[in-house]
Amino acid sequence: MPVWEIASVTEQPETTLTDWAIFELPNGNRHLSGWAVEDREGRVSSHIQEFDINNLRAVTESGRVYQLCGSPGTNADADYTWNRWKQINEVEACLDVAREVWKEHRTHNAPGVIKRRETSGSVE
Repeated sequence: MPVWEIASVTEQPETTLTDWAIFELPNGNRHLSGWAVEDREGRVSSHIQEFDINNLRAVTESGRVYQLCGSPGTNADADYTWNRWKQINEVEACLDVAREVWKEHRTHNAPGVIKRRETSGSVE
């Protein structure tokens, strides 16, 4: 199965991923992998620059915004794409941190959790 380049960030500034994973490389960079809903294909992102744990949204080095949908999971096409990406980029070791991220997200968004917002030195 071939791997190809994806649309530019200008053409596709945002992508939704289901069956997603987050892989941390030995250098600390994290990449998303999952099923890209809009293109119906496996996808691997450039490394994550910003991550919103509450909304499960990431901005990657390319500037693309990824919206993670649902809980972490697996998808055969996404797994294939991730493994090819590792081969191409000569990555031998990585750690899937998706479950830890999901747990942190659920903790932040649990029912009954009171969220406080600070404004001008006061708490609302």
